[in-house]
Amino acid sequence: MRGSEFVRATTEAILASKILAPASSSASENTDCICYGVGPPSTSKVSRFQLALFLLIVEMLQIKTVHVYDPVFDALDVAVIGLLGFQVFEHNEHGRRRATRPTLFFMPHCGDGLYSNLLRANWSPDALPRLVVLGNSFDAYAT
Repeated sequence: MRGSEFVRATTEAILASKILAPASSSASENTDCICYGVGPPSTSKVSRFQLALFLLIVEMLQIKTVHVYDPVFDALDVAVIGLLGFQVFEHNEHGRRRATRPTLFFMPHCGDGLYSNLLRANWSPDALPRLVVLGNSFDAYAT
């Protein structure tokens, strides 16, 4: 997976946003990465693949501040995520995290309510430019 065209293209697209600066010690320390809705890696093969992609992106971008949350996590999932060096949020934010600095939100196959909450929490001229959302196309939610 590490050398795949998909991972390379995904990382290039994230960097092309110019919101997340190329990996450097100051850029990586001033960037947050939040993963919502990855699913339970202890019981789901799809979740393990999503978590592997997330891990590769975090490594390639050298992001140091990483948080993960999914309400379906059990104690084993939390332990696995901790072993990867990520922090697990203790409570469900329902996607309402405000970006106070450049932030990558990794949200594979999340529901429209989570995306809506994230956008609503950051709907300002100051916060919106700090967001990079890697998830489903918003076209899928437009009616």
